[in-house]
Amino acid sequence: GQRVNQGQPIAILDNHSRLSAALEQTKGQLQLAYANVAKVQAGAQTGEIEAQKAAIARYEAQLKGEKVAQQATISRILAELQGQKDVLRATVARVDAERRNAQVEVGRYDTLFKEGAISGQDRDRRRLSAETSTQQLNESQASRIQATSTLEQQLAEAKANRDKTLMTIQKQIDEAKATLSKIMEVRPTDVRVVQAQVISSAAAVKQAQADLDLSYVRAPINGEIIKIHTKPGETVADPKKGIAQIGRTDRMLTVAEVAEEDIGKVHLGQRATITSENHAFNGELHGTVINIGRQIGKNDIQGTDPAADVDARVVEVKIALSPEDSQRVSGLTYGKVVVEINI
Repeated sequence: GQRVNQGQPIAILDNHSRLSAALEQTKGQLQLAYANVAKVQAGAQTGEIEAQKAAIARYEAQLKGEKVAQQATISRILAELQGQKDVLRATVARVDAERRNAQVEVGRYDTLFKEGAISGQDRDRRRLSAETSTQQLNESQASRIQATSTLEQQLAEAKANRDKTLMTIQKQIDEAKATLSKIMEVRPTDVRVVQAQVISSAAAVKQAQADLDLSYVRAPINGEIIKIHTKPGETVADPKKGIAQIGRTDRMLTVAEVAEEDIGKVHLGQRATITSENHAFNGELHGTVINIGRQIGKNDIQGTDPAADVDARVVEVKIALSPEDSQRVSGLTYGKVVVEINI
């Protein structure tokens, strides 16, 4: 006897809990997808960006310091090389002058020896002195070449080390800057991917909601529950009967079976008087013919008259009761009545 509105749930299927959990899960996935969109559109976190900028600044400071240090090393070697060249040049010049002077002395001593002015021993000593000067000159030149060669090699190594060190640090700077650009960039492709995830998640939520809605059995019309066919925990035994029977008790109808030979006298809009065959209600009901069947069938209503023709051919005629009378007999669905149509 409970009244229900169209669309109002009248039963919940046993898969409701599972479908409800599935809906909540898809809603969570949708929220996660929205969060991913916001994250991608916002780019990298501030702390990550600042850390990368600090790394770049550190590399640049290191590059600047290495340039100064490496240049100082090269300048020191250049100064040392120049100093060695100057010292060796002066030494060679001095020794060469001594050698030339010794050779002059040898020539003079040879003349004196020929003139008998000096002994052969004095002449030989002077020659030995000249040879010694020549040997010293050769040694000085060799030392000069060796010393300058060593310093020039050190200079080349210092320059190579400078170039390698500066190149390595510059590469680190370039890589750090590239990383910074990458984390600061919001790529359209990434945005499209996460937006597609939102669309997919939203569709999943919609589908899950639709599945959950199907777990509710809803009233198809505004009416009153006349009879419950399936109780909680039971399986629907008869699909034709379903879970419950709902009727429009505010607009009660009476179905009259009119004999085939009399149906031509019945027309839409004719008034009818209805009484209870079994005294389910007192007095009369009044209604109006609203539908005349288009098919002739067998009499389905067995009256109390034993002389009635049970094989009579009849046509169903529907009569709508007045609102007041509908309310009077709203609880008497399928009651047997006697109908009089005013011809």
